[in-house]
Amino acid sequence: MTVAKALLEWTPQTQRALSRLDASGRDAEPVLRQFGEYKRRRIIGLLASRPKGEAAAPGEPPASHTASLRQSITYNASGTHLEVGTADVRGRLLQEGGKILPKRARALAVPIHKDAIGKRPKDFADLQYVPRKGRAPLLVRESGKRNVRTTVMFILLRSVTIHPHPYLFWTDEDETKLLTLVDRAFKKA
Repeated sequence: MTVAKALLEWTPQTQRALSRLDASGRDAEPVLRQFGEYKRRRIIGLLASRPKGEAAAPGEPPASHTASLRQSITYNASGTHLEVGTADVRGRLLQEGGKILPKRARALAVPIHKDAIGKRPKDFADLQYVPRKGRAPLLVRESGKRNVRTTVMFILLRSVTIHPHPYLFWTDEDETKLLTLVDRAFKKA
């Protein structure tokens, strides 16, 4: 099941080229499978291009802290249709944006410290709850006996709004590549 997808809307030029291929009795599906693999690799490259730990501004492709989204990019070619996307639930949230609410708790524990990224509060035995008047509470760690050092690990939020970070989109370079593949299919015959 694809959760986030881009059902590629062909430009008039690509639609004509695919129709011409179909009308000539040639199967467009092998061309679309080849293009689907090309597009899948481009999306993976786009997701991997941002340095680790660097946040993406709204509207920019997402920062990918783990390989799970990159590894989940797939495509499905059928007839003259091509669908590129992911079954990763986070993929749709990154593509379209949205609001995250807690499911089983009163708040979301958002990691603040680098050691907390990819972990949950229950992964730490020594966290302390710090309420703050009019502001979101914190979960902190304290270290040292004399000079106590407090490290903020998580902030507790009632919701988090994710701005769209589109990564499934059609470019002029994609159109050029598809038209080149269609031309090669004609030359092979």
